[in-house]
Amino acid sequence: MNPNPFSPPKAPLELPALFLGSARAHLSDPKNRVLGRRFAATMIDYVVCFSILLIPDSVLGNARYKETIVVWLVLLAAYFPLMEGLTGYSVGKFITRARVVDDAGNVPGIWRASIRTVFRLIEVNPLLFGGIPAGLAANFSEAGQRLGDMTAGTYVVASAAVPDIRGTPSNPHPTSTP
Repeated sequence: MNPNPFSPPKAPLELPALFLGSARAHLSDPKNRVLGRRFAATMIDYVVCFSILLIPDSVLGNARYKETIVVWLVLLAAYFPLMEGLTGYSVGKFITRARVVDDAGNVPGIWRASIRTVFRLIEVNPLLFGGIPAGLAANFSEAGQRLGDMTAGTYVVASAAVPDIRGTPSNPHPTSTP
């Protein structure tokens, strides 16, 4: 006798790994961590940050640059909080397809991105320890977070994982209707 295909399952259903529903759960599996992407994104962002300070000097001339230095320093200070807070991306993260999210997979907001940035001054500062503290923390923490992420409640994930974390998986092959 065949079992009724419409009867409820006898055991609880387990969701596939793609429907995790939280960034922490996603990153608790070490294969989902994006340390290489984070490193590459950091190197790209170093170039962007130094460019914010160096290009205006060469374009405007040193005298005009000194007159407008406050503008460039404010732009530099706002770079990470605005970019990551509003979009989840910095230029480096966009290029490497890594994204800053909260546990639900949403952009973190300016406040959380600002907290990350304050910690970044120590953890990822190329003049102090060159990112070694951030790399160690991200490598050995339970969810692949550096100290700034732990404090802000944020995670860095592959951009492609965001729909799965949100519980709305993307459909790479949508069916067309005539």
